[in-house]
Amino acid sequence: MTTEYLIVGAGPSGCAAGITLCKHGKECMIIERYPLGRRKLCAGVFTRKSQRALDELLGAETAVKCYGECLVSREKQLVLWKDMEKLVACDTRFPITLIDRPKFDYFLAKHFMEQGGTILDNTNIVSISFDDRTVTLENGEKITYKNLIAADGANSFVEREAKKQVVGFLPKDESILAMEINVDREDFSIDGVNLYFEIVPETYAWAFSKADKVCLGLGKLQGKDFSAQEVFTQFLKKLGVKNLDKYPLRGAMLPFGNTMPVPAIPSADVMFVGDAGGLVEPVTGEGIFCALQSGIFAGDSRNAEEYLEKVKFLHRLIKKDAGYQKLLTMPRMMRFFYHRVKDNPGFMEHFYSTQIEEVCFEKFIQIYLKYKLLYRRKKDKS
Repeated sequence: MTTEYLIVGAGPSGCAAGITLCKHGKECMIIERYPLGRRKLCAGVFTRKSQRALDELLGAETAVKCYGECLVSREKQLVLWKDMEKLVACDTRFPITLIDRPKFDYFLAKHFMEQGGTILDNTNIVSISFDDRTVTLENGEKITYKNLIAADGANSFVEREAKKQVVGFLPKDESILAMEINVDREDFSIDGVNLYFEIVPETYAWAFSKADKVCLGLGKLQGKDFSAQEVFTQFLKKLGVKNLDKYPLRGAMLPFGNTMPVPAIPSADVMFVGDAGGLVEPVTGEGIFCALQSGIFAGDSRNAEEYLEKVKFLHRLIKKDAGYQKLLTMPRMMRFFYHRVKDNPGFMEHFYSTQIEEVCFEKFIQIYLKYKLLYRRKKDKS
């Protein structure tokens, strides 16, 4: 079997690449290890920049249909906590949109197939030869390709094989361990999107209101000497979550500020998109926008060299924000952050609406000074 473009992974990045290739009339196939629409560890925050990327990918009419089928809730309140002390609660300018990831992934996969694409799901790749541009499946079948798009997540099989075979290839650093449960509201109820600092070192915990459920989770950086399961359980008990035995803890490895130094292998025409390339927003952990956008870039590219040019701005943004994420973990910077958001509840809304919902981050002090200038102007007008 042969195909011009072979995509490994049927998540948002792989399907975005496939749908874009179908628009260009290219022959492409997706191989997915698991059944389509499987449950994934993801809070499902869907920002305005993700909505714009979805519009670009599907067209406005189909994007609205996708959005309608996958929407779980639209929350207005953002709450920040320092351990169990509430620092600030604010209503956001734009509702914080939360989607059902399995439904979202399935919609994209179905749309790809409707456009003429092929998906082999529940299909495992056992080997790749980058020299021969061939993959071998578990059943012994071989597929030859011209271009390979790796969209197979943080623990990318394509990445592991490239590390063994390609001289000079630089993989991602280790990902974080994320843990999550979704509980019934009768066992724990909370409103809005809640972020808890100082529960875990250098990252955060969360509790997101999602219709009849509440999604709770945390992230642990590699190399930190504590049990994520124990810390998570303590966090849930602090919150007063009932009937914990009903909810088995789920874990997954997720990129978090560890983007691949060069998310492609030009000599072998391999492109790494989404989590496989570490293309995840380092401050918030948001992955859907980067998955959609990098998938579109790959689908628009004739080869890996062209992909690197297209993805450059996204890669540069993530690298910059990785430094920003490290800066925010410094005790002095965190004290400054706590003080500012506590004294200025409107600043957190400004930060969320201008930085997280939109594409790029500025320096924290620069954002704060802009907010103060805007606040003074509004005060003078009133």
